[in-house]
Amino acid sequence: MAKLKEYVIVISKNATYNERRAAKFLSDTIKKVGGRRPTLIYDDTEPTAYEIVIGRTEREVQLGAEFTRAVERAKEFEVRCVSSRLFVTGLGLIPEPAEFNPDASMNYGDIGTVFAVYYLVEKVMGHKFVYKTVLDMYSGSVDVEIDEKCNFIYNREMLLAQMPEKIDGTAMYYFNSVAPSTGGQGIIFKTREGKLVVIDGGLPVNTESFLKYLELLWDGEGVPVVSAWFFSHMHIDHFGVYHKICTTPEYRARLKVEGFYCDLLDDEFYAVKTSEPLQYHVEVRHVMMSEYEDLGVKVHTVKTGEHIVIDELDFEVIHTPSDVVNNPRKVNPNDSTVVYKLNVDNKQTIMFLGDAEGVCSDQMLEFHKDKLKSDVVQAGHHGVANVSGECYNAIDAKVFLYSSCLHTWYLEWGMEIHGAHDPGMKRQHYYMTRLGVKDENVYTNNHGMLTFKLPIEIK
Repeated sequence: MAKLKEYVIVISKNATYNERRAAKFLSDTIKKVGGRRPTLIYDDTEPTAYEIVIGRTEREVQLGAEFTRAVERAKEFEVRCVSSRLFVTGLGLIPEPAEFNPDASMNYGDIGTVFAVYYLVEKVMGHKFVYKTVLDMYSGSVDVEIDEKCNFIYNREMLLAQMPEKIDGTAMYYFNSVAPSTGGQGIIFKTREGKLVVIDGGLPVNTESFLKYLELLWDGEGVPVVSAWFFSHMHIDHFGVYHKICTTPEYRARLKVEGFYCDLLDDEFYAVKTSEPLQYHVEVRHVMMSEYEDLGVKVHTVKTGEHIVIDELDFEVIHTPSDVVNNPRKVNPNDSTVVYKLNVDNKQTIMFLGDAEGVCSDQMLEFHKDKLKSDVVQAGHHGVANVSGECYNAIDAKVFLYSSCLHTWYLEWGMEIHGAHDPGMKRQHYYMTRLGVKDENVYTNNHGMLTFKLPIEIK
């Protein structure tokens, strides 16, 4: 097969804004890496031997390459090798009427084409999107061969179908969100003795998959038993799975939960005091604080400094929302996160920041700074918000874990004035640069689940 540097780029004569943007990014990156900009041709020309076809073009008809597209698949994409040509395309359609918005993130219809090119550049070329400076922004190789190894489909069906790789010994299974446009977080631990522990779970749509994960990992008799289910805070991308299980009898019958660990504040906080008041969160709180006989669960309100030990896993409660509920700043649901620090068999420490932001960060620095040092950290709020640089300095982790969707990872949220996440991600990149974290020690689950044998190897 031919190498990337031998390929031309093909786009439609009537290419959309995102298709042109994707083609330009790929062309710019190849030029920066290889020193020569690839030739760009339109799809009304005769096919050549080696082409990278960007977006929806006449090449699909000419070469018999069929793609299933729909408006609701805006963030999904496919990279497919057909003979010596590589199709790189989103699977979404621009809804009618199509109105152009100068903020790129708002042109959602075929944003998947941009994500497809980012995937090609990152996973095939080897370019790193993680905290690159202006001077070394363009890394990777144009000498890679284009062949079937480039094939990749990113869609909801693929994410739902994924199953964890079951490994021996102490392990952590760090799951992706099955909604391509949304973050979310679900983590399962398995001890050497086979006990299961969960943090959060993810969106409601994750529930069936999450139960299948537990069933696969469970070695005991009968339905899976979760020894401890740790809950971080009141946002649906974290509570969705557990809430769905609690409210669905057929799901409740498929597992047992021995202990549910949380710090859920009173109704007034979720309905009035928080900066994001929502009656629905009050209702969810009532469900999760109830004891369901079918689950066998006991609800336990955690306190700062408490240790919950499950075999070789020692979870220390570093921070609770009770610590900040009377803060003069209005606390949002993210800052009502419970922060846990896991000690793995006295060999490694992992800080789970949940969706912590500024209030939580300040509180930990003021009252718990001496407990923050950790080998590994789960980046707060998917890596896009306001855990401070000082807090990350105190944690001083060598491994970073991201629960991150494609928008946030690829900085595609648009401008800060639109409530964007990309400035926060850029700050996060800066913090990691300052700490000297290596690229190979940064993990994200945006393209699929991650499996770690604990302790996690630090490269």
